[in-house]
Amino acid sequence: MVQDRHDYNDSAIFKTWLCFGVSIQANDPSQNKAIAEDLRTAGYVSYAHDNMVVISPNDHLFDLFKTIGIRTLAEYRPKAINPEQWAEHSGTSVPTFPSLHAYFESDWCQRFFTNPDTGALGEGMVVASAFNGRMFKVKHGGEDCGNVPDKLYDGIEMLEKCPEMDKELDVFKNLQKIIKSKHKVVEKKKPEPKAKTPAAVDEEATKAWESALTKEDSLDDQFSRGEKVNLTKRLINQVKEDLVKDYGVDEKAATGRANKFVNGTIGKLFGEWKKSQN
Repeated sequence: MVQDRHDYNDSAIFKTWLCFGVSIQANDPSQNKAIAEDLRTAGYVSYAHDNMVVISPNDHLFDLFKTIGIRTLAEYRPKAINPEQWAEHSGTSVPTFPSLHAYFESDWCQRFFTNPDTGALGEGMVVASAFNGRMFKVKHGGEDCGNVPDKLYDGIEMLEKCPEMDKELDVFKNLQKIIKSKHKVVEKKKPEPKAKTPAAVDEEATKAWESALTKEDSLDDQFSRGEKVNLTKRLINQVKEDLVKDYGVDEKAATGRANKFVNGTIGKLFGEWKKSQN
């Protein structure tokens, strides 16, 4: 955990290695779908991408990690939620629900996102589907959500005209509540900024970059392991996908902006890291 946010420090997970999942790169990428299907049959939540197979958190995976001494994200529980409340789901290590509808209707979900005393907790919630292994993030209003709120409202308007889709409408309305909820923080007095010449900043790419970093190990550690090239490719792809998904940017333009931003930022950070090694 490389970012000191929310209660991560108080929960003793800041600057701690916690496993979130597994990625597999096959010698023959054309076998990725078959590998993912076999893993799902064996009880894992897996999804085939073009260049890798990703195994997402579930009890089967985290129980395996526990037997071989690997620490996982299951160790984290927000301080604002007591152990009994946090355990109100059908899983053992990983919060698990029978359906997306059941998850959004649960008190568990409401405590995490819409508690009036605490506001939204954490950095949203990553949700993985046991059916096909797809993984996505549910963001609250304290995070940058791009064009998602507008699309969400359009979806609610459409579903309200379809009485046979009442469960889908419930999900969208719960998402609407979540997207309005924000984390309550104590405002810290910021020092007066030094006057400087304003520079053109790609704010959307910056927000996509910050979101991508939450899924990465410490950049310095990856530089030291010689993983700069793969790291750069991965971050370019993630920033491009977020620009398209969250901001409606044309894919060609998103590719150009992602390449420019990530290469420039990685180059600067890598240069600073190399200087620190001397």
